[in-house]
Amino acid sequence: MSNPIDLYCGEFTTSPVPLEVSLNYCSHSCHYCFANLNNPTRTSDMPGIMRQLARVPDGASLQTILMRAGCPVLVSNRVDPFALSNYQQAVPMLETMTEMGIPFAIQTRGGRGIDDVLKFAPPSVWYVSIAHTDDADRKRVEPGAPPLGERYELIQKLKAHGHRVVLGLNPLVREWVPDPDVVLARAKECGAEGVWVEALHFSHRQTTRMGDKGQAAITLPVIGRAMKKIPTPDDLAHYTNARRSAVDMGLEVMSIGQSCRSDFWRPFQETYETTFPVMQDFVNACWDTLGEGDVIDFDTFAEFFVPSLPEGEWPIDCYIGAKARDLFRDHKIPTKMTYEQLLAVIWSEPRLGFSPSRLRCFAYAGEKTPEGWLKIVDDRGLPFLVFTREECGTDEYYTEVN
Repeated sequence: MSNPIDLYCGEFTTSPVPLEVSLNYCSHSCHYCFANLNNPTRTSDMPGIMRQLARVPDGASLQTILMRAGCPVLVSNRVDPFALSNYQQAVPMLETMTEMGIPFAIQTRGGRGIDDVLKFAPPSVWYVSIAHTDDADRKRVEPGAPPLGERYELIQKLKAHGHRVVLGLNPLVREWVPDPDVVLARAKECGAEGVWVEALHFSHRQTTRMGDKGQAAITLPVIGRAMKKIPTPDDLAHYTNARRSAVDMGLEVMSIGQSCRSDFWRPFQETYETTFPVMQDFVNACWDTLGEGDVIDFDTFAEFFVPSLPEGEWPIDCYIGAKARDLFRDHKIPTKMTYEQLLAVIWSEPRLGFSPSRLRCFAYAGEKTPEGWLKIVDDRGLPFLVFTREECGTDEYYTEVN
């Protein structure tokens, strides 16, 4: 049986919101949108969504159990619920969820139907995206999305209605936001509490689907840089300066793979009854309690996460498939497993994007041999991590233990 409201697999341990629902193709038509490029013909399954919501009071699926426990549903990382193509379905869906006591978090650039939602929505967290400082640029790159001024007004309106707001400076492109302070300061003044800063990324497949109009809007130099795994020095400096400015302004900052302390997720954790544990809070705990070179075993990692995750075995191999499908060739990964088993794979595998070993404050404990690094493991074959307050060396996944 399909679950249109499904596990938010791609952001496990990154986001405290464990569920997501998608709708139709997004008519905001942002030329860089990964979801539109990856699946341009997708449509919503509103009858399926309503059937799934009807099962929440007594359903046995993991998704319904999480909704019954008060976990929020993200609407959505793949569409804007207030785009012209979606608001007529999104508004009644959100109203039904509110009547049932199912909370939601919103990702949006603004659009239609928001005033209707604000009449019934309980206090929620809204992520408002602003990726330009010039509206002519915005219109070229995000042709169906609302003007920039409306988005700042939306942040103010949401705060006035008792909601929490974080800003999405995502993607951050030098040509679109030459001075990030302009966006950061105005969003902070309007009421944003944090900011997600991320660079623009494209796969080769996405660029082939972009079309001439999209390529002309984004421009070939920007596309070329976005396809590189390593940012140019100018892009890295721009990104780093934006993050530093945000911190200086009192905004909590989030970026994939960050190793610094941050309370970006606090509005979510304070707003919703039940959330999933996140890697950022594990990083925070390490900064608060560990010293340079301290060793961490898997049990410590599991003890941080497992108490806040569902008990029992569940069909959760999708978390791994969302990030690194080739792992299925190298590991015997069951379709059904406990969250502790899932965490053991995440702990051990640097190929997974949400593995702690991918963070610069952690490295596997190893012994350097003429043949390369030998990972130090316990009697279960599970590695140890070493906490470092400095960035790891040239081989980012391993370090020697003193």
